[in-house]
Amino acid sequence: MRIKSDFITNSSSASFLIAIKNGTTKEALREIFRESAQRFMRDFSYEDYDYMFSDEGISEEDYNEEEILNFLANKMLGEVKDGLSLGDWKAISREYGNESAMLFDNFIYGYLYGIENHDEIIKYDSYM
Repeated sequence: MRIKSDFITNSSSASFLIAIKNGTTKEALREIFRESAQRFMRDFSYEDYDYMFSDEGISEEDYNEEEILNFLANKMLGEVKDGLSLGDWKAISREYGNESAMLFDNFIYGYLYGIENHDEIIKYDSYM
């Protein structure tokens, strides 16, 4: 019999520390998020998760990569807008999870790991 002595969790959320460089544009975030957004869209079809997208104002007709990228970039810029100023950076700490019906929460929790840290624009870390 094995006994697990390490930290065990079945948590479906994590706290994230995210910092965005002042002056970062929506276009820069769109490019950073592009590959992760493509994976996200493969996993979250509009047909199966229409409630999640419609709650954010994204209709089935608007469900496309460009619309999702615009939403994600705008949401990220909005999240950090009133964050803590650290020199040339704005930082936030917030919990995100995959059990909510919120598109952005699901993306950050499950797909932010998919981007490389672009240290000149965005930095992040997560902790439980």
